[in-house]
Order: sequence, then structure tokens, then C-alpha cells
Amino acid sequence: MRRAIPLALLAFAPCAFAQTAWLRVGVECPNPSRVAALLDLPLTTYQCDAAPGMVEMAVAPGQLPILDFAGFRYKVMGKLHDPYDRRSDLVRPAATDYRNEYFNLAEIQGFFDNLALQRPKFVRRLQIGVTTQGRPIYAYRFSGFQTSPAVNPGKAYMFVGLTHAREWVSGSVVMHLGKSIADSLANAATRTLVGRRVIWIVPVVNPDGYDHTWTSYRLWRKNRRLNSNGTRGVDLNRNYAKGWGGEGSSGNPGSDIYRGTAPFSEPELQAVRDLAISIPNFSGFIDFHSYSQEILWPWSYTTASPPDAASLQSIAISIQSAMGGFGASYGQGQGSRALYVASGTSKDWFYDQWRAASYTIELRDTGQWGFELPSNQITPTQNEAWAGVQAFFSRVGS
Repeated sequence: MRRAIPLALLAFAPCAFAQTAWLRVGVECPNPSRVAALLDLPLTTYQCDAAPGMVEMAVAPGQLPILDFAGFRYKVMGKLHDPYDRRSDLVRPAATDYRNEYFNLAEIQGFFDNLALQRPKFVRRLQIGVTTQGRPIYAYRFSGFQTSPAVNPGKAYMFVGLTHAREWVSGSVVMHLGKSIADSLANAATRTLVGRRVIWIVPVVNPDGYDHTWTSYRLWRKNRRLNSNGTRGVDLNRNYAKGWGGEGSSGNPGSDIYRGTAPFSEPELQAVRDLAISIPNFSGFIDFHSYSQEILWPWSYTTASPPDAASLQSIAISIQSAMGGFGASYGQGQGSRALYVASGTSKDWFYDQWRAASYTIELRDTGQWGFELPSNQITPTQNEAWAGVQAFFSRVGS
């Protein structure tokens, strides 16, 4: 349970009077235990994940005393736009240009549904589950072979986006992947790009959380599960079975990296798991996130090397090279070593189940804009991701 913070401290701490805006704050965390202690505080992590060093947090007005009371040293790095101010998004006209605008939940679903309507020979929709708040979870099957969804003539791949609700550019990227793959299938001259592959895309793994970032709180990360202590949300990328419960996850329901009550406790991941298990010849997986510009391969739950480390790294280098020609530089490495130890993650589970070539790609940027990447960077991010996926296809095979 969280340590209670005395009301007197909150009322009389000097910084409480000075802090009237949301702040981006760098907090010194010299070791994993201090990172864990920080993530158990009632604050929002302002980076994809936290590792020893300087951990950035989004701190609401009046919350700096929480860090003082917990004994953390920190530096104010700048102001943040109020993430609860969603009025401009609620009244905006419907988005029409997915290359230059962020789409909300209904718009993303409509975009993929239109692909299925426009390319019925090549794109099919399947509802794979329902969230805790009753929203449908959809997957889309892309293939040039007209077989039932349970039959694959060639290798199968899955790409997913918006596991973490606030990482909007990951939704834009999987939209571009869907459009590019559908267009390639519809053109006889480019159909060989996809070849005998069957490609599954789950555009929004976390519909409840993503909708919440549009209507309520822009920096929300988890799903919207109502936890037993009254808090909300499970981190879906700590809820996979491989390494579940280990370092880099939290048992505190209020934490941004809360792992849930058991592996696959969340209906969103049950849907992804059951779909993957039903797919023959499962060969490749990429989970798109933001931010940090990294191509990460298993393992994340341990610093030990995976059995296929050399192959996984070689494929990652090919992806890295392909993504490097659009104005951003990407790194690559084993997840636990390149960034941080994180248990219960998607790439570890998919690799463990099938020895599939499994990756997390952390998209733009490296921290200047973070989760609120400007819309003028959507197109180059989409372009480099599509280039990376084509390199992935060329290395993993058809």
C-alpha cells in the first residue's frame, strides 16, 4: 500500500504554494529500488518506462511535496500543458488526413473498416474481444489468399498499436501499415511485397484507455480496469505471462506499471493471446510504442541472452538501417540491456511461445515532445516504420 502523506505537509510545504502549473520534473533514481519507490507514488511517469538515472515525471499543481516527503532529489525541467484540458479535442472537426492528424478511437476504427470495405478481397475484420467497459476489440486480417481466418497458406505476422493509451503516434503508424499493406495487395505489381504472408493488425489494443486520453486525461497509460482499492488500470505491457510479476512491474494498483492480479487477467490481452494461438505458422510480431527511438528484442524480463540472440539482433539491425533514412536515428538492442528490465511484456511472450521474431519498436521522439509528438512528425514516423516493416519482411521470410 502507498505510504500516506500527511495533510499538514501538503498544506505547508513551501513548493506547494509556488507550483500552480503542471510540471515536467526529472527525479534522481540511482538504483532499481528507488525507481520502484518512485513508481509507487501517486504521480504520472513522463516517459515510456523508467530506469535508474533521471526519471521524468508529470507533476500536477501542488504535487511536488509528494516527492519531497518521499526523499527524492529532483529538477524542474519545464511546464506541461494541462493533460486534463481536453476541450479542444472534444470540439474539433472529424479528422480526415491520417498522415497529418491524430485520429480518435472511432476514427481509427472507421479507417480500418473502410479499408475492409474498399479492399474486401484482401482485408477482413474480426472482433476478438470486449474491454472491461464494453468496447469491442478488433483485429484485421490482410492476405492475398482467400482462405478462412483459421487457415494460413504462408507465415503469419501480427502488428499491434496503442497498448499504452497515451502513445498516440503508434496508432498513426499501424494505420499507415494497414493502408500500405492493403494497397500493395490490391496492386498486382506490388503484391509480391506481401507474398504468401498473412498479416494481422490490432490497431487499438487498449480502446478504453485510448478513449480516456481524448476525453479526460491525455497522459493516461493503462487500461481502465476498476481495481479492488478503487484505483483504475492495469499496464497491459506488464500483464503477459512470460516473466509476469518480476522486476520492472508493480503489485501496487495505483502504479503506472501495475501488472494486474494474474498473467492475462485483462480481457484486452486475453483477446490478443487467443487470436495469436489460433493462427497457424506464427512467425513475427511487432508491438509499436513511443517514445525513445529504439528497436528492442527479447528478453526484457531478464538480462540473460535469449537462445536466438544473434538472429534477433541481425534482424533488428536491418530494421534499424531501413528506418534511418527519414530524419531520425534509431538504436537497437536487447530490451533489458538497451533500456530497462520489464517483466510481463508482449515481445517476451510472443518469442517464448513460438520463437517468433518479436520486437518492440519505440517510435519518435527521444524526449523533446514525448507522448505529445507534433502532428507534423506523423508522416515521417509512418514512413520510417513502414520501411522498417518491409525490412522485417525481407529478413523473416514469406
